[in-house]
Amino acid sequence: METCEVSVAMCGGGFEDGWVWDSCEHCPVGRRMDIDGNCCSCPPGKYQSEWATTTPVCTLCEAGKYQMDFLQIECDVCPKGKFAFEPGQNECREAELGRYVGDSSDPKDHFMSVACPAGKYTDQKGMNSCIDCLPGTFLPPTNEEEPVASVSEDLCQVCPKGTFSLLGSPFCSICASGFVSLEPRSGFCDACRAGTYNGDNSTTVSLHDDLNDCVECMQGMFSPAGAPSCQTCSAGKYSTVGLESCISCPKGTTITDNSLEPGRHAGEESCRVCESGKYMDELGSPGPCIDCPLGKFLADEVTKELHIHVLSCKVCESGRYAAAKGKSSCSFCKAGKYLNDDGEEAYEHTSVTKCSECEAGKFSVEGSSTCLMCQAGRYNDQEGAR
Repeated sequence: METCEVSVAMCGGGFEDGWVWDSCEHCPVGRRMDIDGNCCSCPPGKYQSEWATTTPVCTLCEAGKYQMDFLQIECDVCPKGKFAFEPGQNECREAELGRYVGDSSDPKDHFMSVACPAGKYTDQKGMNSCIDCLPGTFLPPTNEEEPVASVSEDLCQVCPKGTFSLLGSPFCSICASGFVSLEPRSGFCDACRAGTYNGDNSTTVSLHDDLNDCVECMQGMFSPAGAPSCQTCSAGKYSTVGLESCISCPKGTTITDNSLEPGRHAGEESCRVCESGKYMDELGSPGPCIDCPLGKFLADEVTKELHIHVLSCKVCESGRYAAAKGKSSCSFCKAGKYLNDDGEEAYEHTSVTKCSECEAGKFSVEGSSTCLMCQAGRYNDQEGAR
């Protein structure tokens, strides 16, 4: 209840006795002046911030503020978790269950409590924030026609298999492609193991709730963990069923297809042995195989172990040469010529010019390593005779 002090007769209305003898003062702050000129204290819920001369009333605390004492010059913003809906309040109300009031210094934020958003709740009055539902649970939005306050953790519902939710979620999400959720109440989805995939992009729960929903990659393909699809092996590589990565073709073989046709990368048998006259000394080569150098040949076209190094290429035998790279066999020196190097030095077999003509009085047949003397009773007076 407000109290009023009667002015001294010698002071006019709106003044009260001063501390100094024979002086008068305005009604001090925190008071108002009544119609009789008396200074009256402002009650709780009201304030007066100016010295009163003609002010007949105290000012009501605005909504969102309060004042619980007499003789006050201002009102205070309601503390966190509380609000004042109407002006002139001497105390603030606690936020109800399922609602909250923040700790803002703006009285507009303490005008009323706010309902917790979906995925959150409060289980006590006077809360300044809401509590998140735990991962793997959710709390859907309230029906506006029949609102239900979010007042307990028990209202947070469990996400089923094939779905997940993060902290404070209003709903469960179906796992993304490449992932599954094998247990209820999951806060995350598990990646399909490497060598498998899941192509459903969060459309069907039943396609993400079992380990078998992760399908093995076929031969010629591979996948890392959590893959939405399998990829075809690159050139020089192959795979069997359900692999994380492709395997390099062995030396002496290759696959030239570059990630286009899985069937051409299906198992080691897809690695083709180099053709005759060629070799491959690297693992997993995209090809093509390398030509044997001049003066050498490689006849095999079946056994990969015979195509693994340049040394797999053999120097031509005597009487033969290889004037081009990648030869499967050597060419014969013509009759009347010879080449006596017997597979020792490749440069001695690199051209037809390496075949030397026989001297006069000698002859040779095709592919000879040396020339022979004419038989008794015969002669040859020309070089290079057959």
